[in-house]
Amino acid sequence: MRLQRILKMGPEEIVRRGWQETHKTMERFVLTKRDTGDSIVSVFSHLEKSPDLEPALQLFRQDQQDAAADALLQNFLTQASSRFFEGVTETRVPFFISKRYPNECEKIIENADAICQEQFAILGYGRLSFGSPVNWHLDPVSGNEAPVEHWSRIDPLNSERVGDSKVIWEINRHQWMLDLGQAYLISGDEHYAIVFEKLLRHWMQANPVGYGINWSSSLEVAYRLISWCWALFMFRAASIMTGQLYVEMLSWIRSHACYIEKYLSYYFSPNTHLTGEALGLFYAGTLIPEFQDSLRWRLLGEEILNNQIQCQVYKDGVYFEQSTRYQYYTAEIYLHFVILSARNSSGVSAVLMNRLENMFNFLLSVQHPNGEVPQIGDTDGGWLLPLVRRKPGDFSALFSIGANLFKRSDLAWAAGEMTPESVWFFGSSAESTWDSLKLSAPSDLHPRIFKDGGYAILRNHWHSSAHQIIFDIGPLGCDVSGGHGHADMLSVQCAVFGEPFIVDAGTGNYTADKKWRNYFRSSAAHSTVILDGMGQAEPEGPFSWHGTRPRTQFNSCEINDSMQLVDACHDAWAGTDELISHRRRVLFINRSYWLIIDDLSGHNEHRMDVRYQLAPLEVEREQNQWIRIYGRHQGALLLKGISASHIDVDICQGGTDPMRGWLSRDYGQQQPAPAITYSIRQSLPARLVTLCVPVIERNVPAPAIKESVNNEITIVSIDWGRENHCIKNHCIKISNNTVELEGV
Repeated sequence: MRLQRILKMGPEEIVRRGWQETHKTMERFVLTKRDTGDSIVSVFSHLEKSPDLEPALQLFRQDQQDAAADALLQNFLTQASSRFFEGVTETRVPFFISKRYPNECEKIIENADAICQEQFAILGYGRLSFGSPVNWHLDPVSGNEAPVEHWSRIDPLNSERVGDSKVIWEINRHQWMLDLGQAYLISGDEHYAIVFEKLLRHWMQANPVGYGINWSSSLEVAYRLISWCWALFMFRAASIMTGQLYVEMLSWIRSHACYIEKYLSYYFSPNTHLTGEALGLFYAGTLIPEFQDSLRWRLLGEEILNNQIQCQVYKDGVYFEQSTRYQYYTAEIYLHFVILSARNSSGVSAVLMNRLENMFNFLLSVQHPNGEVPQIGDTDGGWLLPLVRRKPGDFSALFSIGANLFKRSDLAWAAGEMTPESVWFFGSSAESTWDSLKLSAPSDLHPRIFKDGGYAILRNHWHSSAHQIIFDIGPLGCDVSGGHGHADMLSVQCAVFGEPFIVDAGTGNYTADKKWRNYFRSSAAHSTVILDGMGQAEPEGPFSWHGTRPRTQFNSCEINDSMQLVDACHDAWAGTDELISHRRRVLFINRSYWLIIDDLSGHNEHRMDVRYQLAPLEVEREQNQWIRIYGRHQGALLLKGISASHIDVDICQGGTDPMRGWLSRDYGQQQPAPAITYSIRQSLPARLVTLCVPVIERNVPAPAIKESVNNEITIVSIDWGRENHCIKNHCIKISNNTVELEGV
């Protein structure tokens, strides 16, 4: 297997991987655990020879190390205001934020106070204790502790040995520094700065460079470097920021940047890992330009980020891993890059800006009417920079920053209001930019089709009470790695009167529990079709799939005055004994109700399960096989399956054998939620149609249905007999080639 992988590599990949492996081996024998006693020597021996630094260098040559460190700090303080985000360097911004956002500030202070008590907010687990003093190698959920040995000897995916590496890494991203930093700037209380220094120094002692799980991922090292840069600027005026501490931090930032540059994820994870690492290099090279390596770090980061956006983001703005959360990560990475580049007079390409803006176009389109962005693919609950800790589906900060950057009223509408993050990024100019924007929703009602990325979104309007359906017509993850994609091809998500009813099941975890990881990635957890109990792909490890990943094909989109129709198919079961394909058509009639038409082609007898995963809502069975799903606030959704064969209907919540009816709203969480399954068994070809009817009156009787069904033509006649509804004497004739409507 290893030989086969090597044979598939190109010469450049072989050389780069060989170079990295050589360095790993050398480090195991040469690298020794050390303290930071030589920080000042390490820093001054790698400084650029420039007039600005000459006073500090002169003092260092005279062996006046403390004075040299103080001089270096003063040089930083002189230059700091022009290098970093305006909101952090403008003195009036903390006061403005405290007055405009009292609720958010209260939460920031609350989080910072919890950190002072060594309680850390981690993903979906809430506040966790890692011991006192903090054990930086502990997963408190499993109780496992990762060993402190050379990072290359540690397998982060080995949950039996290290627990859930995601939980360990989350605290070691040091994003808790942002809570302490904001609390210090808002309150002026030096206690937060003292706690910052205490935790930082303890971490330095417990995590020698290159040793332990916290050095086993270049992305995690990059995220930590970014947090340290923010801490440098947030605490620059604090009494704890002495020349000695500043130099120690510089030494460690340099160690982080050198590690990232050496072990860039060109081939291991050329996705958000590579772009996040590139951003870390850009941070170090731009904000700490005094090092001899700084220019190289900055240019390398720029090169990777400019190249990778064309590899990782399709022209239509969809991120290639088929994950809304990782699309958020990517947009966040590029926002940092673009804004810092502008602050430091470093331009970015027009192609990059176009792709970044298109990323916002997709997120705007897919956003639920209630303001949440739905889960698609992996959602790990992490952030690049959580200045305000938000729920996973809350993208308001991203939209707010995007509205300020691109000066777009529709993005401001999606955000709802200017968020504190915009002020930290843009300073006082954020308010005037925001005030110049008139919050306005998009006006077009045509289906939004993202052919490159593989999504179709249909809605009846853009208000908070809209009906919306999201149809996944894309592949299983990206070509490079399907690790963050799910087996959810041709799945749907549906919001009724603004509220999500049919939803994505979420992620659960990555490595902590194999059965949960496999379930939440599976077709069984998504609103799509399952054949004979088989999903579209079988997991092979937590971030890979067995065999060749299946493909989808977008067939067509038809629009007229009375309907919108999107047609797509996939080949997941083409490798079985017979050539089987799944075709799904989503039909939106009068912008008031849907028909979901599933066809399986083939010739042998098979079981066809059509699954719909619901939000945790109340569900009732009614006469004539109608199912009524009640919204939390208003309205209901009526479902009915139609087929030439007998339909078995199952409603399961929290099933374990087999697993079905589960929802994960955040990383590490799972809860029971109803899943509806329509099942038929017959010789293929087979068709099952699901009628989905939103009703504002929760208990209104279901419409009368007449069916004329065979394996070639399905005729559905619907008569509500009520003038105040949009369905009266509708007749839909469905064949393999056409859908005809009468009375609509």
